[in-house]
Amino acid sequence: MVLAQSHRSSSRIRTILNVALLLSLALAILTHTTTTSAQDPSTSNQDGTPAPIINTVPPKSGNFKVTDSPGILTEEQYKRFDFDIWRMWEDGLPAAIFIRYSNDANQASQDFADALRDQWDIESSPGADDGLVMVVTIRERFPQTAILSLSYGENAFPQGQMTIPVLNDILEREVLPRIRTGNVNDGLTYAVRRILYYAEYTAPFPAPLTGSQETLHSLALPVSLIAGLLLLALVALPTRFLPHPGKNQWLMFAGAGFLVVCAFMLAAAGRNAAASGIALIDLVLALVLFASTTWRNNRRFPPKRIRITRRAVRGHVHPYRRRRMRSA
Repeated sequence: MVLAQSHRSSSRIRTILNVALLLSLALAILTHTTTTSAQDPSTSNQDGTPAPIINTVPPKSGNFKVTDSPGILTEEQYKRFDFDIWRMWEDGLPAAIFIRYSNDANQASQDFADALRDQWDIESSPGADDGLVMVVTIRERFPQTAILSLSYGENAFPQGQMTIPVLNDILEREVLPRIRTGNVNDGLTYAVRRILYYAEYTAPFPAPLTGSQETLHSLALPVSLIAGLLLLALVALPTRFLPHPGKNQWLMFAGAGFLVVCAFMLAAAGRNAAASGIALIDLVLALVLFASTTWRNNRRFPPKRIRITRRAVRGHVHPYRRRRMRSA
């Protein structure tokens, strides 16, 4: 009887201990979860301080070209971006980078970028509308799915040969895949360096043709074709059908050469690449025909040379010798 009661009391004690152990374990898990969510690195700066959630445009600061509110860039990266943005301003493209924590979706992030460019006056002069703003939005719940939003003025592009289609292609191939995986530094580096390359190392597009240039552009191709046909006629037309072969040939050469020179001038003034190519072919053909015609004429009519010597030839007696023979 006594043994049964002691067995029951020990079973109760073990049950109470197990329940207490489970409660303490659950409390420890809950405390750890609360601490981790309070110190989530996705919403904290590198020094551990909580990063602000920015949903509205803040006031413009002194160094507004590069704003890194989460502090995800190192000091070296920040200085590099600051220097590159300064180069873009020097090249005539006012720009700014803004990195923030926010839960905005794509359209809300684009609206934030537009408002930031408008309120901070990112442009070379009032009313120029030539600024560029790059906003990186890192969402609190999904830090590995960052959003890049670009806001640019109507006169911001082209920069060199960087047009809007070229910029969109670079964003889709090189920038956005890195931004979406949380690699903000590499993504922004590709975007900034590609724009700088096109702005500094590619020639700008030529100005549109004026009215007179369009007229010259339309005349260049027919003139070059007529010159080519005239040169081909010199090749195909036999010399015997010309009333005066030598004179007429040189006249046709002179006319074709004049047309070739005119075609070159018209193509250069009217910026006609096709006419320039045809005129170049005409020039090469004219030089070849001129050289071949000169060679044929020299070969057909070699210059006559008369050599006078005092030596007697067979059947002919020198006059001085003849006088001596008579005297003998």
